[in-house]
Amino acid sequence: MPITPPPALTMIVLYVDAVQDSLPFYREGLGMHLVEQDAPGQACTYALLESPADPKNPHAKQRMALASRQWMAPWSVAPDPLCVGKTSVQLGFRVTDLEAAWAQACAYGAQTLAAPAIQPWGHRTVVLRAPDGTLLELAQAGATAPPIG
Repeated sequence: MPITPPPALTMIVLYVDAVQDSLPFYREGLGMHLVEQDAPGQACTYALLESPADPKNPHAKQRMALASRQWMAPWSVAPDPLCVGKTSVQLGFRVTDLEAAWAQACAYGAQTLAAPAIQPWGHRTVVLRAPDGTLLELAQAGATAPPIG
């Protein structure tokens, strides 16, 4: 039975060696807009980017984060998911019922890497590996957490 409403893809996280070195390509090379970064003008470890508005669908903006592999390692709940040569991308899905979405993903072959946990930023998440090897995070906003996506 499908989950209602279905999970919404809200975030793509690209793990990079140096966020500051990657920002020019995504900003100038691809025209993405910088929404926020953790340390403007310093050694940035996290940046949130948003695609420009599509004139045919102005509400269809997509967000992507650049995160330093080294900086993210302490928060990684999966065994060594951030090392070079393994995974560089994590897909994040907003869900309204974490347990139902988690159960359905596992029923279709996802492997649980980290059981549900409340993250320091307030969202309750579970980390999975899809059958194709892609790292996934299902996230349900907490009462005090900022909106997801």
